[in-house]
Amino acid sequence: MKIVKISLALLVLLYIPINTHAQKVDIFGYSEPQFMGMVIKSEFYQLNSNKLRIDLESDVGDNVTFGANFNFINYFGKTKWNILDYLPESISNAIPAGQREYYDFYYNDSIFLDNAYIKISFKYADLTLGKQQISLGTGYVWNPIDVFNTKDFSDPTYEQPGHNAIRLDIPIGSTYSILAIYTPEDNLDDSGGLLRLKGSISHFDYSLIGLEREWTFTDYLTFTPNVQKRKVLGGDFVGQLFGLGIWGEVGYNYMEDTENFWEQVFGLDYTFRSGTYLLCEYYYNSLGKTDYEQYDLNDWMQFFTAERKAVSRDQIYFLINHPLTDLANIGCSAIASINDGSVAVIPTLNYSIFEDVDLSIYLNLYLGKEGKSFATNLGNGGLLRIRVYF
Repeated sequence: MKIVKISLALLVLLYIPINTHAQKVDIFGYSEPQFMGMVIKSEFYQLNSNKLRIDLESDVGDNVTFGANFNFINYFGKTKWNILDYLPESISNAIPAGQREYYDFYYNDSIFLDNAYIKISFKYADLTLGKQQISLGTGYVWNPIDVFNTKDFSDPTYEQPGHNAIRLDIPIGSTYSILAIYTPEDNLDDSGGLLRLKGSISHFDYSLIGLEREWTFTDYLTFTPNVQKRKVLGGDFVGQLFGLGIWGEVGYNYMEDTENFWEQVFGLDYTFRSGTYLLCEYYYNSLGKTDYEQYDLNDWMQFFTAERKAVSRDQIYFLINHPLTDLANIGCSAIASINDGSVAVIPTLNYSIFEDVDLSIYLNLYLGKEGKSFATNLGNGGLLRIRVYF
């Protein structure tokens, strides 16, 4: 109750200056009920949620922009889960009964400020201060040079959270630009930095990037975190060739205490005259293993907690979408581990019921045998989402 009162108070405080200074603030957002069902080990479970997002935007003068959003999320149904239920029995059975509770996780109601930033436009640069979106790389499902976000392969375009940062964008002529980001932490040594040069050649845009940030790889047998420096050197490109959209992304990770590793992405897409859209993307992670019988507890847990992006080394993603009508779109995506041969299939339907009212239906079908990257024990099910914009 206190959190609700504080959040409402913040909204009131934001509203007071609007009237006092006759400053126009655009208020918009959406309401999103979501219903999910899943079968795990022959048991059917439901996890449902209600989400309210409120966005605020305002041009404070000619050169200053303010933006913020609050997220209110309520969960109901089965809100307590145990990660061991998803793992192969050869791994989960090795955990002593008295330690199983350490692998519990919960979906708790939350109210939080997702973004709150001020953007100042100077003559030769833009400066953005505060909690803001940081999106890096050209990959659709995976982004080797993005150490801020991890996408859900069943819904990779869903919005990403904001991050506290100081950002400087400097255009250089009409072709090049420089991006510098500083992410402050407890002290200078723990803080992160990023520098990117972006340019274009013919029909292709490209960028070169270097960054440093604190990273954690946890030992989930002892729950001991290994906090270390992670440095990434890499780049990306995107463009068109013979009617195909083509993109690529690569990052080499220098780790302070653990093994250095490569991440790479290459993808292409094409839209037919009928409107049918095809996409294919390949992902490589040298930390991943090629034999599923070697997957261990840390491999799975670090994947579930987004400390790494994959369990197996080589993965491939396919997507096909087709417009049934002007208001309805049907599609299907599939992700496969090339190393262990397991596949997950995600059929989708998106339908605009009314103006500003969208319906989305997803199915998650894991077809691999137990122990593989996309095994049936991960849980087959579906999701229904309705979003109403205001």
